[in-house]
Amino acid sequence: FLRSFTRLLRLSGYEVVSASDGASALSVCRRGRPHLVVTDLDMPPPDGIALAGAINDLYGEDAPPVVLLTGRPDPPQAAPGIARVISKDCRADDLLASLEVFLLQLAS
Repeated sequence: FLRSFTRLLRLSGYEVVSASDGASALSVCRRGRPHLVVTDLDMPPPDGIALAGAINDLYGEDAPPVVLLTGRPDPPQAAPGIARVISKDCRADDLLASLEVFLLQLAS
């Protein structure tokens, strides 16, 4: 999933930095504040919810929006630091539209 998702974003013109687990993702965020974080709920530790909390702790009010992707049929709908929960089963154009909403809000 990660490779195809990363490829989709790059083909759509986005600069993408990927990480294979939560610890690597947090390390990337420590090196520089991303505009948007898209993470998997069930990735290797820390999971997506814990990663969102750590990013919130790191950046406070300036924390980037965190979008949580999941394949679970009953995902959490709200958690601290999570801006939106999106099913991995959604169509690619719906996923891109959701991400673009956040990026447009950041630009304004």
